[in-house]
Amino acid sequence: MDTQQLFKTLAVPLRLNILLLLKLRGTLCVYELTQAFELAQPQISRELAKLKMAGFIHSTRNGKHMHYCLRDDLSPWVNTIIDAALSEQKPKLPIIEHTHSPFKQ
Repeated sequence: MDTQQLFKTLAVPLRLNILLLLKLRGTLCVYELTQAFELAQPQISRELAKLKMAGFIHSTRNGKHMHYCLRDDLSPWVNTIIDAALSEQKPKLPIIEHTHSPFKQ
């Protein structure tokens, strides 16, 4: 991932906040993100697809449901930028309680 792609992708506030929540919480499903941001599933899914295409996240299927997390192989400089953004944005991020998802087993 090049620098221009990183900043272009993260210039959209919702995308940045989704990425930061994934950094903070680990794996999340679409339902948890729709609840956190109070947005419709298609909008969240669209932003997740853009983050995935940019190489920030990957997904795994658990039954019918997709779960997303940060890629383990992100460059150290990318992780540094994400960590700096998280330290700035953390107080503004929505709180997610994993137990609220009806899809967790």
